[in-house]
Amino acid sequence: GTTVLHRFDFGPMAVPAKSGYTRVSSMHMFVSGAPYGWLNPCDDRERSTPADPLLRTFTFAQIPQFRVELVSGSYFVKVISRDDASPHDFAVYLQNEFKANVVTSPFSTFENTYPVSVTSSGLIVKLDGQGGTDVNAVINGLEISQ
Repeated sequence: GTTVLHRFDFGPMAVPAKSGYTRVSSMHMFVSGAPYGWLNPCDDRERSTPADPLLRTFTFAQIPQFRVELVSGSYFVKVISRDDASPHDFAVYLQNEFKANVVTSPFSTFENTYPVSVTSSGLIVKLDGQGGTDVNAVINGLEISQ
């Protein structure tokens, strides 16, 4: 079986995280020695729906990049994305390796898990907004397991 190591709920600090998750806002910038953080400036949003705080809040940017310090090894990374106000079109990269093109639509949740190998400098999750209706990529949640 797999063991979940991290569960991140992205969005504004003022909104409590989903139970069992760690709230991470756009203010959590990565600095040397930190366990995790954003590598570039992002913004946060809270929508009025759905009720689940994990799916109601998110962090967004055209190319948001998030770093998590992990020891070398093989991991599974689940990416969760939803925005009930706008569709989004973005690419998912783990360790600069392309994993998927994602197209989301309001009132539906994108969730997929990808294998990744970490050798040094931690895990880097990059979403690359592809334009379309909205230039931004959104991420609501991230789960890392091994």
